[in-house]
This record gives sequence, structure tokens and C-alpha cells, in this order.
Amino acid sequence: MSLLSGARFHYDILGLSVFPSLTWARLRGRPTQVLVTAERLAHPVTLRIPGVDLSSLNEVILGEEYAMGAEQAPRTIIDAGAFIGMASVFYANTYPTARILAIEAAPSNYAMLCRNVAPYPNVTPIHAAVWQEETEVGLDLRGDAWGFHVGEGDTRVQTVTIERLLDQHGWETVDLLKVDIEGAEEQVFAEARWLERVGRWLWSSTAPRCRRRCARS
Repeated sequence: MSLLSGARFHYDILGLSVFPSLTWARLRGRPTQVLVTAERLAHPVTLRIPGVDLSSLNEVILGEEYAMGAEQAPRTIIDAGAFIGMASVFYANTYPTARILAIEAAPSNYAMLCRNVAPYPNVTPIHAAVWQEETEVGLDLRGDAWGFHVGEGDTRVQTVTIERLLDQHGWETVDLLKVDIEGAEEQVFAEARWLERVGRWLWSSTAPRCRRRCARS
């Protein structure tokens, strides 16, 4: 993205108010946090700029990337790979009576997730990596905030299985499972005995092979 197109992208979503913060962040050489309001949200969200947080707001909130359509409103939702909470916030506003579990592994993203879902009592943030077994794995946090990989790196985090999440929270089934776990989908669904407990799936574009496998299950 060029400097001009980047400035236009920020202006189109945030307006002129973002430019002092964005300029200050670039002068300091690290992101700064801004509070952003959106027409579809009951409460503002906090984003780190520059960075990919604004793209998450644009795609998930404004672009409704994980919208379900006209189906019956879900009562239970798992947001696996919640990042900074945009999908959980979207669902909390769209389905205010739903119970939502938001799971995020990266510590910095989890801190932002907690901040963004704090106004929504129906969202429970969980600091863990969704995995095929309960253990401890490393995170490779190099690169951008979306680019970490579970199973590599020195940052250790506890893992959790979908089955364990359902049992811990007393859910016989989950109406909606949204999955965006940075390529770990293949491991998570390798021996997924709990597939029949999931009503509907929403996938990120990073898991095409996993989508095909589950469609056959």
C-alpha cells in the first residue's frame, strides 16, 4: 500500500482525527492506540495504528466478513482466533443474547481483545491457543500481528481443545464456530471427534483444506 493510498484508507474509515495520532506513531517508530467509533457498534473499539488492526475493523465490522445471513440467531458462539476481538464485538452487537467465547493466543492481541470486549458481558475472553490436545506450545510472534504460528517460538501459551471448551462451559453443542487460527486448522481438526457438536462453521480464507475435510465429515 502506497503512502497516498494508506492515508486515504485511514481517512475513509477514521476521518481526519486519526492523522495526528498516526503521524505521532510514525515519528516514534511504533504503533499508538486510538479509540474508534463505528455506526454498527454500541461501544467504541481500540485499535493500534499503524498496523493491521484497522484492516480487521474494515473487514469484520464494516465489511461483515463473518456475517451469518438470515439464519436463526445463534445462542452460543466460539470465536477461535479472536485477534483483537472484532468478530466477537460484531457478534455481541448482532446477537446480544448469545454467549460468546473468544479465544486468542498472542499476548498483545489478547490484551486488546480484553479491552474491546469489556463492555459486553456476554463475551468471555480466553488466553489460549486452540489445538488438538491440551498442552503448552510456543508462539513465533515475529512479523505482523496476524503472522504468529502456533507450535514454534519461545513465547509459551496453554492450549485448549474445542471439546474441552464445550464441556467447561456446559455447552452440549455450539451454534456457531468461527475459525481463524493462522494455519493451525489442520492440526486442530485432524481427529475432531466433536464435529457433530458444531451447528455451523465460518472459516477464514487460510483454511481451504480444512474446510474440505470437514465438509466430508
